[in-house]
Parts: sequence; structure tokens; C-alpha cells
Amino acid sequence: MDQLPADLPLSLSEQTKNGIHAALLRIHSKRLEKAGLTACLREVYDSYAAALRDASQPLGERLLTEAIPGWVFHWGVTNGWLPYPPMQQTQRARMNFLEGWRINAAYAPVPDHELNTVFGGYRITDWYKAEVMKHLESRIVFWRAEELTLPPALPLPDSELRETRVVQPSKHETVGEQINRLRNECNLTIEQLAEKIKVNARSVERHLAGDSVPYARNISAYERVFSKLLNRQVVIKKMP
Repeated sequence: MDQLPADLPLSLSEQTKNGIHAALLRIHSKRLEKAGLTACLREVYDSYAAALRDASQPLGERLLTEAIPGWVFHWGVTNGWLPYPPMQQTQRARMNFLEGWRINAAYAPVPDHELNTVFGGYRITDWYKAEVMKHLESRIVFWRAEELTLPPALPLPDSELRETRVVQPSKHETVGEQINRLRNECNLTIEQLAEKIKVNARSVERHLAGDSVPYARNISAYERVFSKLLNRQVVIKKMP
């Protein structure tokens, strides 16, 4: 996993890092098949943000506007999506780096003394960073909204529980298996469950498949929704 940045949070498990790397390789395969560069960069951003969210990492402003964009840039440079060192046209205004850049006699490297900022572990220019950030702006706004709409971990009022029986999960059930069993018991589709706990359906699919462990507040939301629908106290436990 040498292609992953060195400054990922130390708390991320190897399983989470492997999942990130697998997601990025799938996006790289799309890029090799001529998928649009801007769309691929945005998918890389989403892959990092979703993995951090599912690993219970708060998506603060520094992560959304500095760390994750830097990791996206690192991936783009490492895999040849983006030019490095930065290039500029020698006769006219600088080129558009993010779509259709070419290195030929019309371009020359930006002088070293103009590389005035560090981004994704690389020394670049402010305008190069700004160009990348412009193409990631929509994803930053999206994930700000996701962080704001995570459901609070509030207890279910006793008045809404007609049974106090706690149903314990099977000894060998994973978190995903517990959620899927309860979902089927409530006769909910994945889309309906996602709407009730205020996350996207893809996240629920990942939880059910065991590709990621739900964010702690999402587990509370699952428990609250299932408890209300099943009229009993539901506890979802992480298996050792």
C-alpha cells in the first residue's frame, strides 16, 4: 500500500486501509479506461471520506478541506493522472492541468522558487492547488452536510417501548448480519433503512456486507429505528 499517503490517521485499521486501497484501485481502472479525470478525482475524495466516516472519524474542516484533498492529489500524482512537477506554457497562459494536459516542447517546469506550498506531500504552486480544490468543492460541501446530519445518539423513550425484552445477537453474528436480520424482520428495503437513519444507501450496503463497520452514532440510529419498529429494545453488538 505504498500508494496511500503516510499521514492517514494512525487509528485506521489495516482492514480499513486495505478497503481504501481497493476502492482507489477500482477508480484507477476506470481512469485507465478513459473515465473523466474530474469524476475520478471526486470518487477518490468520496472513498476517503466514506472510509473515515465509517471508521468513526469526525469529518472536521481540516480533514475535509486540507487532508482529504491532499490525499486525492497524492493519488493523482502517484498514478500519473496529474502532472508533477507542475508545468506551465512558455508562450501563452498556463494550461488546464485537470483535463487533457500534455507535456511537450510548448511547456516547461515551473521554476523551483515558485513552488510555494505543500499539498499532498508535494511542493506545488498556489494556483495549482486552487485548480484542484475547485474540482473537489462539491464533494467538500456534500460531506459537510453528511457530518451535520449524522443522527444523535439519543435513547429511545420508555413510552415507545411496549416490551422491555432485550434481544441479544447470536454469538457468531457480525454487526452486518445483525443489521440485515433486523432489517428483514422490519420488512425494510435497503433504501428505506438508509432514509430512516439518514445515510446513503451505499453506506448501508457496505455495513450489511461487512465491508465497513458502521459509525458509532449510526449504530445508535439503527438500534433506535429497529427498537421503535419492533416494539422492543434492540442492541447491536460488535463481536470480539
